[in-house]
Amino acid sequence: SPKEEISGLEEELKKTQSAIEADILELATVNAAIKQHQHRLTEIEHEIARHRGNEARQQLAQRRVNAAYETLSRIEESRARFETTIRAALLKKVRHLFDIVSYTPYVPDITDGYALRLLESAGGAPLPVAASQGESQILSLCFIGAMIELAREYHARQEKLPGPNSSVYPLVMDSPFGSLGPTYRHQVADHISVLADQVVVMVTNTQWRGEVEESLKGRVGTSYVMEYFSPKEKIHSETVDVNGQTFELIRQSPNEFEYTQVREVTHA
Repeated sequence: SPKEEISGLEEELKKTQSAIEADILELATVNAAIKQHQHRLTEIEHEIARHRGNEARQQLAQRRVNAAYETLSRIEESRARFETTIRAALLKKVRHLFDIVSYTPYVPDITDGYALRLLESAGGAPLPVAASQGESQILSLCFIGAMIELAREYHARQEKLPGPNSSVYPLVMDSPFGSLGPTYRHQVADHISVLADQVVVMVTNTQWRGEVEESLKGRVGTSYVMEYFSPKEKIHSETVDVNGQTFELIRQSPNEFEYTQVREVTHA
């Protein structure tokens, strides 16, 4: 048609095709960018999930730490109450035993660190007093006896004390009368059976004679004598009388060795 501008339409078609090709290229570029951003978005989502998991574990760990501190606080509170109760009961028993054995007006006391001391109240307020060696020894024996008696009472009430599961606590004493005077020797020997269900006493010849032998007469279950055999040629003889029998404490060794022989004393 002479009215149509064929050349102009051809030019417009070329421009349109060029624009379409440019848009296709741009679309490809945009799609590639979208894929890259989607991949990065996935990585970020994984990172967020990982951090959230770490945060949950941290929160769980913090709750466990808080629970541990709370448990420790309750245990320390329970221990403090238990110590207060035990110290009060123990002090009462120590004072009772000491009042029986000792003839002094002093009163035993147990500090927060479970140290033993004697108090006197002659001037009004109780004040620490310097205890003699004999009084200190008696105070220690009373403390041990009170502990054994307290453990025995707890076992009778079916309560458990911290430590070995046993209510039989034998008391073994080595030379308990060495630093005591005659009166204290008699008092300790006379009341020694109340300290424990079983008492094993090891004494020298001089400690046994007199007040101790008289106080323990008829209350000893089994007696033993330790005879020392010396390899020396010249030895001084020493004997002890137990249950009406005489035993040698020091004897000549039949060989070049020294040793001690334990002999049971037969009771009539």
